[in-house]
Amino acid sequence: MWFAAANRDPDQYPNPHKLDVARNPTDHLTFGRGGPHFCLGAHLPKLELRLFLEELVDRMSSIELTGRPERIRSNFVNGLKRLPVRVTIR
Repeated sequence: MWFAAANRDPDQYPNPHKLDVARNPTDHLTFGRGGPHFCLGAHLPKLELRLFLEELVDRMSSIELTGRPERIRSNFVNGLKRLPVRVTIR
């Protein structure tokens, strides 16, 4: 299985390469889908990310891309190495 492609199946998602935090269906494979390989620590990063985003959205008025995103080269993880942005705080 190629983990980096798991959440980008065009048969499952209308625009598979677009970041859409409200994407449906939400049965993505980020922390495993349950069963024997579900990540036991999945709840902590989900909580941390939710709290971070809630606080960030409350404090910022805009966010804009200022450069080209650079991805990590890996067959195991699909992630960003660099994502240059400018955040304007209220």
